[in-house]
Amino acid sequence: MKRLLLHNTWNRSRAFAAPVIIIGFLVLVSWAFDIEFIKRPIPGLVAMNPATAVCFILSGVSLWLLTNRTQPQKRLDFGHISAFIVLAIALLKVGGILLEVDTYVDSVLFYDKLEKDLIGNISNRMAPNTAVAFLLTSAALLILNYITKGNQVPSQFIALGVGMLGMLSILGYLYQVKVFYGFLEYLPMAIHTAVSFLLLSLGIVFAQPQKGLMREFTSDYSGAKTARILIPAAICIPAILGFLRLYSAWKLSISIELGSALLILSIIIVFLMLIWFSTRMLNREDALRKEAEEETQTVNQQLEAFSYSVAHDMRAPLRAINGYAQMLREDYENILDDEGKRIISMITTNSVQMGRLIDDLLAFSRLGRKEIQRSEVDLNELMEDVLSDVQKSTPHQAKIVVKKLHSVYGDYNLLHQVVHNLVANAVKYSSKRENPRVHISTKIDDKNLIFKIKDNGAGFDMKYADKLFGVFQRLHMQHEFEGTGVGLAIVHRIIAKHDGEIWAKGQVNQGATFYFSLPLNHHQL
Repeated sequence: MKRLLLHNTWNRSRAFAAPVIIIGFLVLVSWAFDIEFIKRPIPGLVAMNPATAVCFILSGVSLWLLTNRTQPQKRLDFGHISAFIVLAIALLKVGGILLEVDTYVDSVLFYDKLEKDLIGNISNRMAPNTAVAFLLTSAALLILNYITKGNQVPSQFIALGVGMLGMLSILGYLYQVKVFYGFLEYLPMAIHTAVSFLLLSLGIVFAQPQKGLMREFTSDYSGAKTARILIPAAICIPAILGFLRLYSAWKLSISIELGSALLILSIIIVFLMLIWFSTRMLNREDALRKEAEEETQTVNQQLEAFSYSVAHDMRAPLRAINGYAQMLREDYENILDDEGKRIISMITTNSVQMGRLIDDLLAFSRLGRKEIQRSEVDLNELMEDVLSDVQKSTPHQAKIVVKKLHSVYGDYNLLHQVVHNLVANAVKYSSKRENPRVHISTKIDDKNLIFKIKDNGAGFDMKYADKLFGVFQRLHMQHEFEGTGVGLAIVHRIIAKHDGEIWAKGQVNQGATFYFSLPLNHHQL
């Protein structure tokens, strides 16, 4: 659903560019052939300047090309060049106004017709507010695909300013506010100029639907769904009600006091209805979500109970298999040939491996029911215990270097299991090296503690990294390195219960590095 919404939003960005290009082209044709109703849709008001039409064509083409970054580089370059041309025209116009110098940039095309085509004392030259809007538009297009470290898109904020300029002029036409659209020296913006700026601003905002401002409106969350209803309503409804208020004053001679009261009452009623509708929608989604969470919790509990029972019930026959194999070895050792002894040894080895697998499966199933007992954990003390335990359970020759570690807020026993599993893995997979080494460190990054453990062991292929933390997923054969394929799944589950993340990097025969992050509490920030 989200992918479809993002795809449709991206298409919508191009859909906004297309009518802008068409409007600009038609205006140029209308100047060439003196088609009045295209130059000025509202008779008696200013027309769109030819240079303005050219800028709209270039801006629309730029937006069309730059919204698809998978296009050939030449097309992207042409999109930037188009935006640069618009920027140059706007700078020349704005600079000429500030310096009180006529640059004639807006009268190169159809100069004679522009000199004769006057509305009162107002010419059809590019207005200052139009030049400023093009300045902002071209700047937004040039940085259209730039994204800050905070995942913000500056072009979206610039586009909002362009949209406000266009919306102001459109409201001026709607409300017949003459000073907005042509009877003051510095604000003669034609109606299709205002509409084109509004379309361009929307196209720029929708160009990055998954980033910046738009990220909050294109997600599948309830807040985004509500915003997609309320924002268009917040823009359109007051404008429509304001027009109806003025229309009633023009046609029905309703007093200012009564008209204002009716306007406020209408706004209250409409927005109460919108709030009720949004609340009803959110309540329904919350009810469905709670029902799904309860069902999921029930299923998880059943699965955990089932896995616990299966693992527990498998212990008895496994003990019997191992016990009988031991009896055969002890009582019939002199009778069995080498092949028989090898088979009994295989039975014993595999039963021990199966026992480890059952133990890990039981540990994994218990994690779902275990509540976290949070406290401040000194990772230096925890590491000492872990290294001692690992040395006892898995004697090794690895050189383990531990830098001074930070403290973290979490469950000591669970974090002990995490670190133990990671250290044991690092020791195991580096055991075949001539000089096995393991480096352990921590650092504070923003609001998280990052734990890092690096070894020079067997490593792994990064294309299989997504399988590392799955249950029973192993990237090495049993005869290479023993294991059950549950240890990292346990680590992943514990870190997830601590609201953290875990990831790994590696290269075959070059070692592996595992990281996990845990949020700091407010005392550590």
